Amino acid sequence: MPLNHNTIDMDAQHFSELEYNLHNLYGRLEGIATKEAVELATGKRGFVVSRSSFAGTGHHIFHWLGDNLSNYAQMGDSIPGILTMNMQGIPMVGPDICGFGGDTNEEL
Repeated sequence: MPLNHNTIDMDAQHFSELEYNLHNLYGRLEGIATKEAVELATGKRGFVVSRSSFAGTGHHIFHWLGDNLSNYAQMGDSIPGILTMNMQGIPMVGPDICGFGGDTNEEL
């Protein structure tokens, strides 16, 4: 599946940069702005979870790996995703533990 499947073309120009280089920067900046707004409104540390990541994101917001199916294989597959994000400097990462798609059970 190409990178531009269901999204903007990777060759699109943003001023002098390609979409390919900046795709997740918007999510990072949006997350930082949201965290700052939450902290200003509540006077407490903000807790913002985003699906989008970019260099330096882990300092400001947490990362969600996305929807898993409700089965052990998908739960097991989420572990390398968590560890990969940790190695990239994003310490707070989480998947859907019991899954989102499909039917779960009490054991799962």
